[in-house]
Parts: sequence; structure tokens; C-alpha cells
Amino acid sequence: MNHILPLRDYIDQIHNGKGYATAAVSLCLKKAFNEIGLHRVEAGVMPRNLPSIRVLEKVGFRHEGLAKTYLKINGTWEDHKIFAITAE
Repeated sequence: MNHILPLRDYIDQIHNGKGYATAAVSLCLKKAFNEIGLHRVEAGVMPRNLPSIRVLEKVGFRHEGLAKTYLKINGTWEDHKIFAITAE
């Protein structure tokens, strides 16, 4: 069994800055580690998406590197910063 979960999120702009994303990611991590028994959760974020990077850092993710042309979004290959957190 693969014990890694890729994490994706989206919060509409009208709800930015209210703590919803941080709360949602925290709940996902609790479920992933405590209930499902996963070892690792990963997230890829475009380098210019500073609010999402702040959310990940707040809940304990560490920056692991940059994935060049990681994901095609609206017809453009976008670089992503890769973040991860492990159960220990």
C-alpha cells in the first residue's frame, strides 16, 4: 500500500484570510495520520501562491524543492514548490 497522499486545496477568494484553508488542511492531516495511518502527505504549490505556502508552513509542512514544469494549468506548464510532512 502506498502511504503517501498528495494534497490539493482551493478556497474561493472571498473566503481568503479567514483561516478556512488552515483548518481544512489541519483536519486532513489529522485524518491522514491518525485514522488512515498514512506516513507522508505532499503538496505542490505554484511559487507565486504565497497564501497557500503560508498555510502549509503554518501546519508544519517543510519545503523540499522545486519541480520544474510540474503541472499543466490552463495550457501552461507551471513550476511548483514541493512541500511535505511526515507522521513522525
